Amino acid sequence: MVFAERLRRTIETTPVKIGSKLCRLTASIGVTGVEKERLAVTSQQMMAAADEALYRAKDAGRNTVILRKPELPDADDSEDLQSTG
Repeated sequence: MVFAERLRRTIETTPVKIGSKLCRLTASIGVTGVEKERLAVTSQQMMAAADEALYRAKDAGRNTVILRKPELPDADDSEDLQSTG
């Protein structure tokens, strides 16, 4: 999450030259991850969690990082953590 927030902040604060104009960009980033104890998570579950986090970041007003844990069939502990610029 720290890396994603640094990346978001760098994108936000670094002007980009497009043609003759300097433009400012923002980024919405969806992040997921698992602890060692939960390595049974599939790559499909990881991608679904990251995709859901990205859509939630966009819905939260953009220029946001959202962390979402993958959902496991036997647990109801998926949660979001948000970082906004």
